[in-house]
Amino acid sequence: MKMNKSFKKAGIFLSSLVLATTLAWNTPMVQGYETKNPEPKKYALLIGGGTNKYDDHESFYSNIELVYQSLKDKGYKDKDIDVLYFGGKTDKHPLAENNADKETITESLDDIANKITPKDKLVIFRSGHGMLDIIFENYGIISIKNPLGPDDPIPKSIGDASVMELPDGEIIADFEFKEYLKNIKAKEIIVILNQCYSGGFNDITKDLDNTVVITESTKSEQAFKWLAGDTMKYSEWPFVRLIFDAFNGEDYEGNPVDADINGDDKISLNESFDYMFENNPLVNGVRMVNKMGYVKKETPHITYGKNLKKGGVFLE
Repeated sequence: MKMNKSFKKAGIFLSSLVLATTLAWNTPMVQGYETKNPEPKKYALLIGGGTNKYDDHESFYSNIELVYQSLKDKGYKDKDIDVLYFGGKTDKHPLAENNADKETITESLDDIANKITPKDKLVIFRSGHGMLDIIFENYGIISIKNPLGPDDPIPKSIGDASVMELPDGEIIADFEFKEYLKNIKAKEIIVILNQCYSGGFNDITKDLDNTVVITESTKSEQAFKWLAGDTMKYSEWPFVRLIFDAFNGEDYEGNPVDADINGDDKISLNESFDYMFENNPLVNGVRMVNKMGYVKKETPHITYGKNLKKGGVFLE
């Protein structure tokens, strides 16, 4: 039986189409296209700086530099690390991509939420000023940007919140930050906060199963760089320096650091936290600093969402 030429050509075309489809389905795509099973990615958002030019301490930027380089050493790529710093990119702050104002921070969090997958990891590090603010009934937090008017009734206090203090009188409260993180469907989110009164942010792990939060102080404590009378040994804050010394395996002078408590040749987030806690002079070195008897002391905390286990979260 002779086959009609048009049917024969159609058969060849369909066979080729099936073969091409099969190859495309089973062969990883290259040259910039996504593969069928892409490797997990590691993202980071680094936020730093003061609220104005007078309280923008250079040590905030030193902390950002240390964290940035540490993440690069752990395989994080430049294109996946966003750096926001007060005033944006300058000759003194070349890592900064944009200003660390509220609008830019929240846009960055939304952007991460849109591109991250349940296989990926996210590190959020923040070095700057913080405050404990009062939450008022009917008003929420009364800020410089949102003051009461002369005819407004006297507000009733219903609670408090740890907040990030940002440029232009803006803030991000712990409960507000939690809502942004809820939209980020990552495998793990690691949050490290180098700021005063940060302890309220630990509570967000009660509702965020995939998140671990390290704070430098309780919600009623300030955070400090050095104790009065101490010689400043390095430009970063001890809280930050010691956490990342543990990950990097060496201190600021290049001396070896062994934070591997369980001997598995990996440094977990918990091991780095324990190393910092044991060696931080601001945790262990309580002392009088003036005639009023004021003491400098901070109490860092680490909390985990229920899907993460102590000793099971790593920076890599």
